[in-house]
Amino acid sequence: KVVQAIFYGQAADRFAVAAAAAGVRKVSVVADLPAAVAEAGSVAGASVILLSPACASYDQYDNFEQRGRHFKQLVAVSGERL
Repeated sequence: KVVQAIFYGQAADRFAVAAAAAGVRKVSVVADLPAAVAEAGSVAGASVILLSPACASYDQYDNFEQRGRHFKQLVAVSGERL
C-alpha cells in the first residue's frame, strides 16, 4: 500500500524501476536526502515518512548513524513547516 516512493543515491534509478514494476503509483528520483524529505513532506500530509535504507550511503555519510541523525533533523524541520 505504498503511495509514493522517493529514491536517491547511486542505485536510485534501479530501485525506481523496480518500485514502478511492483505497482507503486508515484515514483521519484531526487538528488539527496534533504530533497527526498522535502518532497515527502510536501505530499505526505498525515501519512508516514519512512527512511528505509537499502544500500550504504558512504558517498554522502560516514555511517548509518550519521544518516539517521540527519534524517531526524530534516523531518523535525519539515514538521515545523507543515
